[in-house]
Amino acid sequence: MSATNHVSIEDVPLNKFHKRLTISVGGASLMDGYILSIIGVALVQMTAQLNLDNFWQGLIATSALIGIFIGGLFS
Repeated sequence: MSATNHVSIEDVPLNKFHKRLTISVGGASLMDGYILSIIGVALVQMTAQLNLDNFWQGLIATSALIGIFIGGLFS
């Protein structure tokens, strides 16, 4: 058997990609929480003013989750 050089992932130096990845992942979690909390507060106010039934409330809340999913695919 021949000896091969093995590089451990701990030996790889940090670069711009790692920093960008860390900021993107952290920012995505922050934005997901922000969007879901804002839609919850806004939905309470919209329901009373627009006389929304349960179907429309669910559709509005689901659209936020679909937007988060699609945005995650492109980021």
